[in-house]
Order: sequence, then structure tokens, then C-alpha cells
Amino acid sequence: MSLPTSCLLRARSLVLVVAVSTALAQSSAASSKPGLAAHGPRGPGVGAARKSSGPGPLRGKKLVRTSHRLASVSGRQRSRPWHGFDSLRLSGGQGQPQARELTVYLPKGYGDDPNRTYPVLYMQDGQNAFEYGPAGFGDGWDIATSMEKEVAEGRAEPAIIVAIFNDAVDRIGEYATISRDVTMGGTSMHVKGRADAYIDYVADVVRPQIEARYLTRTGRGSTALGGASMGGLVSIHGALRRPDVFGKVLASSPSLWFDKGIIDRAAASDAPLDLYLDNGGVGAEGDNAPHVDRLRDAMQKRRAATGKGNVWHSFDANAGHTEAAWRERFPGAFSALFAR
Repeated sequence: MSLPTSCLLRARSLVLVVAVSTALAQSSAASSKPGLAAHGPRGPGVGAARKSSGPGPLRGKKLVRTSHRLASVSGRQRSRPWHGFDSLRLSGGQGQPQARELTVYLPKGYGDDPNRTYPVLYMQDGQNAFEYGPAGFGDGWDIATSMEKEVAEGRAEPAIIVAIFNDAVDRIGEYATISRDVTMGGTSMHVKGRADAYIDYVADVVRPQIEARYLTRTGRGSTALGGASMGGLVSIHGALRRPDVFGKVLASSPSLWFDKGIIDRAAASDAPLDLYLDNGGVGAEGDNAPHVDRLRDAMQKRRAATGKGNVWHSFDANAGHTEAAWRERFPGAFSALFAR
């Protein structure tokens, strides 16, 4: 099967548009309209997927980030009142060939109450998480603005968002849940799946650093993975591989065509899972739609039989496989998973 064009764009070298990127202290750190259907204890009709309303208070601004050496952050120092962006660089390891860039967003009010903790959303393809318009590749999602709007309007609770930059050299392989042959740009090639190593890295290296540094609410019910396309696929895989850590998933247009077997693996999983799915109906989205429907139906069936987890699905027949479409659907996705 050929990869969608947007997948190919993601595999290219990245031009980063961040203002500041600093290192850690350790020397090793080198439906025709969008709609949302809910299934679970909260019942149907959690709300319609909301579109972003154009540039907001964080849009159009440089992401001025600060970074503080991890060695200097201990105890309650991590609860100092502030909000905004923090930029971190973690070493490789856990099967990761290179150092990893992270951008962390701390919501408004962070640290005002030193005893308050926040759920955490770990987003894949972090280069595109916070910009509006041109970002590391394609368009940005501007998710900080969207989250703050959902919180301000009472639909969601605030969260810490950790944007994990992808592997610029082999993004497809890093997010690939199986090894298989694919066609890219007319060229057949073999993709070696490295998703297991990547998910273990997020769970066992990234997450402990984040939990040591920030006021996080620990536990699988407060720890989410999110992404789109191959990033959505690996996020679903992450919750199945590490149900001890991740209990929520935001999967926009997940590339289920790449690994259709993940549908049966998800249906057979015993762990409770809150799963948000969305997709469009144009181009590659239409080709992938039957797989998304199958996963939705399987998870709804599992919920009916076991009472475990929640499932939401948003479909926009007019949307393609684009960053802009995922940005439009993010507010409803976030509010589903982090409902106040």
C-alpha cells in the first residue's frame, strides 16, 4: 500500500521554528458535518466537535520557551507559579538512536495551588503541536490555545501537554507497530517497526522525567497518548503495550491500514481504555475510514460486554488527511478525554 502524501512530508528533514532549545544538565543528555458520538458512562452526546475560531491569544506568537536544569528542580520547587512553554532535551537510550526534543506546555494557573496536580497528554509529532500555521512540517495544531479555550468555557480540565518531537530520519519506522513492505513515493521499501522501543522510551524515560519535574497527576487514568496518522496508530499501540501507564488515547486519522491487526488486539485487551477516534472522508481518509469504523465498533462491543472504557468517534466527510483538519477537531477530542 502507498503511504499518504502527508506521511511522506513527515519523513523529510525538519525545519524547527522554536525560539529556544536548551539541554539538560546531565552530560548524557545530548457524517457530512463534524460530530462527536460518545459511548460510555458519560453517555452519548458529550458534545459536538468544536472548530477552532481563528488565531487566538497564543497564535501568531513566537514560542518563547524557558528551560531549567533538571538537577536544580527538586521537591516543591517544581510547583513555582507560572505557565507557558518549557523546552527540554533528553538523551537517547531505550532503543532510541538520538537525543529527543520535548516542548512542555503548562496551563494557566499552574502552580498557584502547589497541591494541585494535572493530567498529562503526551503528543507525538511534537514539532507540530503548538504552532498555528507553518510548523516543523505542514501546519501546526495550536493545541495550547484550543485547550485553554475548552478549559475557560468549562468543557475540560487543564492538562500538562508534552510534545515529543519525532525521529526526523525515520519517523515511519519509529511509529510503525509492525514490520512490513510499503510503497513510498513510488518506491517499494521494507519498514522495520520500532514502536515497541519508542513506547517503552516514552513510558520509562520521558514520563519519569516529566513526573519528577512537574505537578503531574500520576496513574494510567490521568496519562494519555495522542497523535495523528502514524502518530495516532502508535498512540493506540502504546496503550495496548503499556496499559500499566497509559489509560487514554487521542487518535486522529490513525493509520490503521498499516496494521489492521491492531483492531483485534485492541478488542481483546482487558485493560480499560478511554479512546477518542476521528477521521475524514476525502482521499486517503476515505480509504482508511472502514478500518476506523471497525475499530470503533469493536471497542463499542467490548464496552457493552465488559463495561470497561469509553469510546468517542468524530467524522467529517469533507475533511482530508491534513494537519489543518486535525487542528479543527482537537478541541472536541481534548474535551472528550479530559471532560471537567
